[in-house]
Amino acid sequence: MDAPFGARQVTELSFGATNILDEAPLNSASFSSAELIEFVTHRDPGADGGRQPADPSATATPRVSIVMPSYNHGHFIENSLLSVINQGYPNVELIVMDGGSADTTRAVLERYANDIAVWRSERDGGQSDALNKGFQAATGEIFGWLNSDDIYCPGAIAFAVDVFRNHPEVEVVYGDWYTLGLDHRITTRYFGLPYSRGQMITEGVFCNAQAMFWRQDLHRRFGEFDLRLHYTMDYDLILRLTGLAGADAFFRTPRPLGCFRVYPGQKTGSADEPVAIEHRLIADKLGTTWKYGLSGRAVRLLYRAKRVRDYYLRGGLEYVMWKLGVASNPVQGS
Repeated sequence: MDAPFGARQVTELSFGATNILDEAPLNSASFSSAELIEFVTHRDPGADGGRQPADPSATATPRVSIVMPSYNHGHFIENSLLSVINQGYPNVELIVMDGGSADTTRAVLERYANDIAVWRSERDGGQSDALNKGFQAATGEIFGWLNSDDIYCPGAIAFAVDVFRNHPEVEVVYGDWYTLGLDHRITTRYFGLPYSRGQMITEGVFCNAQAMFWRQDLHRRFGEFDLRLHYTMDYDLILRLTGLAGADAFFRTPRPLGCFRVYPGQKTGSADEPVAIEHRLIADKLGTTWKYGLSGRAVRLLYRAKRVRDYYLRGGLEYVMWKLGVASNPVQGS
């Protein structure tokens, strides 16, 4: 039986709080498709790669560990690797956990072996298992998770490091993100929205894991990814982090930090029923099954209205109309 909606649930709701600390104009930072294509298809001659640096001076910068789970993404993984290597940040630890891919993935990893701190290609228990193995091997002060068909935007790592340095109270940095097609061209810009645990529980995400970085200490408190989850590990991660850190610990920037690729046949494209089952499992585990009741559905409508408001504040009426399905995509083809 679902737990009743009561005082505990009320404390998880927030409809107007903002956690944005970045003082840049909301739409001041952007990248073009041409910039992203160049960034992920050509190696920067000055890039140091993703191994622990040999240069002693690099140890003055916080180490950033990027974990990349992979399985049969041979067509994409080189672009993902280059989006880390080309960051130009001097102390990146790139860790790739491949589930024994049968395509060209292993050949790509061998070609970039000098740029990768740790990589394995072996059968595993799924993406959650790969993430756990990767983060167990991570030694950085700051963590990131990048899927092997997604990419980081230029300068994302250095930007996040600067925030963590300047704001010791911050435990999570997140920003806007783009969706990309098979040709690396931008199809949509999504906005990072104000921190809201209540919105995460009842209505949907306010950030994307591919456009997010967090401190090692917070991850150790988070523990491990749930091996039962094969589609919703990112939702579980962000929701559990909001249970460990409040709004003041989340830094939101309008700068795009990452890109999520959308294409036919991808893992999450046709998995509505398994996703719904996993969301129920997460709710049972975290004690948020109240969201399935009448009061939870009412709260969801309030958060849906909040999302429309937030979209309007960031993207204007044209963006809202597109999200409602009554106007053309204002970002398509940029």
